[in-house]
Amino acid sequence: MSAKEDSVAAPMKEKPVYPFNKPPGPVQKPPGFANNNQPKPKGQIYRAPFPAYRPRGSQRSSKRNLCCCFCIWLSIVVLSLLLLLGIAGVILYFIYRPQEPHFSVKILQIPRLAVATSKSGDTTLNTQVSLKMEAMNPNKAVKFFYEESKVTVMMDKVSLGEGTFPAFVQGDQNTTELKISNVKAMNTAIDQVDGSNLKLQYTQKKLKLKVELDTHVRIKISKLKTGKIKITVQCDGVPEAKTTLDESNTKCKLKIFKNKWFPFK
Repeated sequence: MSAKEDSVAAPMKEKPVYPFNKPPGPVQKPPGFANNNQPKPKGQIYRAPFPAYRPRGSQRSSKRNLCCCFCIWLSIVVLSLLLLLGIAGVILYFIYRPQEPHFSVKILQIPRLAVATSKSGDTTLNTQVSLKMEAMNPNKAVKFFYEESKVTVMMDKVSLGEGTFPAFVQGDQNTTELKISNVKAMNTAIDQVDGSNLKLQYTQKKLKLKVELDTHVRIKISKLKTGKIKITVQCDGVPEAKTTLDESNTKCKLKIFKNKWFPFK
């Protein structure tokens, strides 16, 4: 036999198999891995939440329009009422031409005035003042409704007492006398120099006093009645007198918040 035949007849050796030549096995899954493709139990099916209800824009705009319309109409009504009241007031003013009431002091008496100084140097004042004032209403178809009045009598900065006068109604073209006899000062502390000066002027009959009347008044013109108006009647340089004083020397000024009373000429 030849060498060629020996080589053909010899059996073939198997090649070694390495791990990388093995067919791929099942894939190793890491811990916690979840397959989303697998069907889920019926109780665990995910349901998307319903969207929250939101009002439509048209409803909001309609409500806003209603509010705007209401505010506009309310403003128109209020302005119309104010305009009508203003026109009525102007018409009544030009028809009746209201004037301010006139006040004057007719009599002022001081039955008692005592200035006492203690050993410690404290000075006290005890007084009793009575006066008669006159209020005149020169208007036609205009009434004044006065509330309780507070009356103060002073010399410079020293108060000689305070009193009150009850409420009263003054008709048109009417003159009313105000008799005030409850103006008193009881053990009022004053400066020693002021006390000496007051006592000297009282003895020499040279007192020049200031009388103030503070009150609230309502004015009725025809059928129209105003609200409360705060007024102050101020009379300066009033002397002590047991008889009727000259009106030219005791004429009083009518003030409202330190200004001339604007509704009257």
